[in-house]
Amino acid sequence: MDPPATIRAVTRIAPTGLALLGIAFTVGCGTKADVTTSSTLTPVTVSMPPILSQKTRCLTDAQTTGAFTTAGLYVNLTAQPNQAAPIKMLTAARADLAVTTPAELVTLRDAGSPLISVAQLTRVPLQQGTDKPKTARAATAQTVGSPTILVATRDTVTGRGSMLRRFLQAVGRSCTNLPPKQPSAAQMKKLKAKAAKAAKAHKGKVVNAEPAIFVYANTARDGHPWGWQSPADWDTLVRNLAKAGKLRGAVAPDTVFTNEFLAGEGS
Repeated sequence: MDPPATIRAVTRIAPTGLALLGIAFTVGCGTKADVTTSSTLTPVTVSMPPILSQKTRCLTDAQTTGAFTTAGLYVNLTAQPNQAAPIKMLTAARADLAVTTPAELVTLRDAGSPLISVAQLTRVPLQQGTDKPKTARAATAQTVGSPTILVATRDTVTGRGSMLRRFLQAVGRSCTNLPPKQPSAAQMKKLKAKAAKAAKAHKGKVVNAEPAIFVYANTARDGHPWGWQSPADWDTLVRNLAKAGKLRGAVAPDTVFTNEFLAGEGS
């Protein structure tokens, strides 16, 4: 039987996100559930790229497990039509958070946008892909993954710290020590085909690098919480972008990210 509307899952993915992820939310009949309505929860909209994958796994896991609801949040994960849309949604105040790349964030900060990274979603080094590969092998290896971060505006960081802390720590609880999913034969075939195509383009050999599916989730490790961002990595990224002539001015690395709202961090 269908559950009452008041106890249906209150976190959701927009229809486009559902189509991409194939996620369904169900509530078993005959089980006791707390009556919760969206009006009692804090709304949060997260604008994401069109292709949702292992990069956003921790976010979708927090949604499907009910971690956001437990944290008092009504979360809307929206998949956008193109890669540029998430940041446009964020800067137009149509989203509270957006998923993007570190290099894009630094470039936008260089142009004056008041954005800041609040969590790293992947384990891939931040500077990956910002420099021209020195060898075909390096270029091929880079095809299996790319760094991804979660970005907010300065206003959100300053004025909605409680929401950010609840959101990020809910994701962290869902993703802490989460084992990587074993890739299927079809996924492995696609990864190898992608590497082979890149190798051919660079006249190099096929590189069977570690599949992205094993490196994407930035789970808690080495004494750091889920989503933790390395100051050294940000420093290297900004320095590389400046050296490559991709920045017009000086960008202070410690101003483009914060770990303040992650579990065990900040005041």
